[in-house]
Amino acid sequence: ADGDAALVQLVHVEAERRAVDIMRDFMEERRLGETVRRAGGVAGRIEERYTSSSSSSGDGEGLFGGLDETNLAGVMGLGQANTDIASKRALAQRDDCGFASEVGNLADVDASQEEWALVMQSTESYERFIRHAVEEVCKARRLRREQRREERRRLEEAEEA
Repeated sequence: ADGDAALVQLVHVEAERRAVDIMRDFMEERRLGETVRRAGGVAGRIEERYTSSSSSSGDGEGLFGGLDETNLAGVMGLGQANTDIASKRALAQRDDCGFASEVGNLADVDASQEEWALVMQSTESYERFIRHAVEEVCKARRLRREQRREERRRLEEAEEA
């Protein structure tokens, strides 16, 4: 019984160590700590822009920080046909509060989040495996206990007979 528990403990320690190593390596490789810090700054700027703009005192910037309906339509590609794509992108980048320069483009951020989700799924698989191993050890212990009780009961019945 102690061997079962020791085996589960060994597997748990190794699985936990490996899961932590995988997450740490991923975070270092992708420099997530720095990215999260920079993203926090961008989020603060975006929040400041929209909270101060929505309650602005008529500074003319409005909710979209200087983009009136015409400019906004142009950025979204709904405006005039003679507006070139480069100027649309430049306007959009100016309006992203530094997201692209601080964090990266949205597709890369999305891909990174997908990869992180896979890392987390792997660690959850380790956890499920450990839980299953613990359940199996508990079942084996109960079975051995029942077998010992049954043996004692049979010996007692044999002695009485």
